[in-house]
Amino acid sequence: SDTIAGYGHPQYQHSGGPRTGFVTFPGKSFFVAGRRSPIIAAMHDRLVAEGCNGYHSQADKDLWGPGDLRSYSLWQHKLGFHGSVDQPGSDADGIPGPETWDRLRVPRT
Repeated sequence: SDTIAGYGHPQYQHSGGPRTGFVTFPGKSFFVAGRRSPIIAAMHDRLVAEGCNGYHSQADKDLWGPGDLRSYSLWQHKLGFHGSVDQPGSDADGIPGPETWDRLRVPRT
């Protein structure tokens, strides 16, 4: 038959998106030194709430920098990843990836 009956909704792998109220992973290239964004400020607040506060200051929460790398590395460690920001290529390098990002559940601003 050439008839289509019903509607379907695909199952997506990530938890973020317009229906959840959480920010979808923006991609690794988003997290570069000097980027300013309300997404970074919301991530900062979530990391602090999760006990992963590697920040030296609460100023410029919306600006990606070394405190974000340290704090995100602490988050990666909390999730069981290994390594550090001083070890390029390590699992806990401080750069968000889709799995750790989705688990952080950064709220939309």
